[in-house]
Amino acid sequence: MLIAGHNMSRRPVGPCSIAAAPLAAADAAAKAFPAWAAIGPGERRAMLMKAAQSLAAKSKAFANAVAAETGGSVLWAGFNVHLASAGVWQQAVLKGSELCPATHGLIVEALHDAGLPAGVVNFVTNAPADAAEVVEAMIAQPDLHVGRAHHRRREHR
Repeated sequence: MLIAGHNMSRRPVGPCSIAAAPLAAADAAAKAFPAWAAIGPGERRAMLMKAAQSLAAKSKAFANAVAAETGGSVLWAGFNVHLASAGVWQQAVLKGSELCPATHGLIVEALHDAGLPAGVVNFVTNAPADAAEVVEAMIAQPDLHVGRAHHRRREHR
């Protein structure tokens, strides 16, 4: 896990709760917004280009991770690297799949290596048994826009 620029994989994030990591990540993303918003388009573009180069440089690691975690081909891994490098980013919390966390971790690693400010991209992982609790915590978090939209849709069912 990467929260506010710190590798949290081996550290407790807060209270002994599965929901603590996504809440900490959402808080870090919200705190990072003013600094990220203040970065001009040229500097942002340079960071994202550097991230794209870092993703491309990790293509062999992506291929290995995709093959090991999902059984996917090198071609599929390359397609995903291309999609990730073409993304337009705001501050974000990425929840890695329980089935392929290393693949998603490589994307976050590349963005972090490119110099995106701490908290702009946060990465949360979880065990398969904890997925529902983590997703519900993210959906309920008011600072996560996608979570709010999904939560509103659920309320209107």
